[in-house]
Formats: sequence, C-alpha cells, structure tokens
Amino acid sequence: KLVDLLYSLTTGPERRRRLLTPVGLAFAIGLLVLVVLGSLFTDRALSLPRLLPQALGAGLGVLLLTAGLALWGWCLTLFKGKGVPLNPPRELVVVGVYAWVRNPMLTGLCTALFGLGFILNSVSMVGMWVPAFVVLNVIELKLVEEPELERRFGAQVLVLSVDARRGGDTPSGFEVTTHGGRRGTGIDAVEWAARAVSL
Repeated sequence: KLVDLLYSLTTGPERRRRLLTPVGLAFAIGLLVLVVLGSLFTDRALSLPRLLPQALGAGLGVLLLTAGLALWGWCLTLFKGKGVPLNPPRELVVVGVYAWVRNPMLTGLCTALFGLGFILNSVSMVGMWVPAFVVLNVIELKLVEEPELERRFGAQVLVLSVDARRGGDTPSGFEVTTHGGRRGTGIDAVEWAARAVSL
C-alpha cells in the first residue's frame, strides 16, 4: 500500500531519507518538465493558437509566476528546506501560510505553472496540462499523503469544517446547517465544533 510505503520512507532512518531526497527531487522535477514539454508538444501537434497577446500574456504570466514562486519559497522556509516528499520536516508545520491553507506549497507551484503557461502562451498548458497536474496532485494528497500525515502526526492533522449561519435559537447565535446552508439543524455551531474537537 502506498500509504505504508510513504510512512516507512518518511519515518525511516535519517541516512536513508537523505539518500532518497535526490530521488524525490528528480521525480518532482521530472513531472514539472513533463507538464511543460507535454504542453508545448500538444500546442504544436494540434496547431493551437496563442493564448493571449504577447504583452498581456507575459505580464499576467510574470505576475502569477512570481506570486507562485514566492509562496512556494515561503513554504520551503517554513519547512526549513525539507520540502521534498521523501524527507519532510519531523514536526507538523502549522505556522505562517500553513495556518490558513491546506497545501500552500502545491498552490504556489500550480500558480507558478499557470504563470509559465501564460508566459509561453500555451493554451494546452493553461487549459489542460496544469489543470490535470492539479487534479492528479489532489487525488494523491487525498489517497496517499493525508492518510500518511494522519498516521505520522495523529489527530492534529485533521481539519474540521462546519456549515453554519447566523440565526436560530442557539446560545452562540450560529446554527449548524446542511444542504449547502439551506436547512437548519437547530444545533449550536460553537458547541458542535467544541464537541468535535474534543473527540
């Protein structure tokens, strides 16, 4: 099982993790190169038009690329340079941008890839390759990485989400809702959240 393999690699001896770090880095770089070259090949093979006028595409691309790389770089500093999947930090990172966003390193990387797509004026990169990269990463996060994090760090990894709205006869004035906020439950949202945290 992939979760077990990743767990054994990330919690294994320091020497093994250091030896595997270049392998993880090479794999990650290989995926990025595949996205870029695959999109350029797709654009040429399908004779796709330019995405935007050159100046507009370049300006938007530079903005997205810079923002994405800045976010990714900030994440690396929070990880103390250990942002490679096979050699993660020993403690769960919950400061900085990680206090607000589930996986900001991936968000930064994908934003940078979208920016590169605009700079290269690649229709397939912006419309197909990067979205596919995002979807595959989200699937990997849900099926492999998050279960491994939960196994390694326990309940502190879990995230609680409560749909609530102001109103209802509850002590806090906020009521838990279902069906996208359309149906009230009569349950106090603050009490519900406190109860969930205590489990």
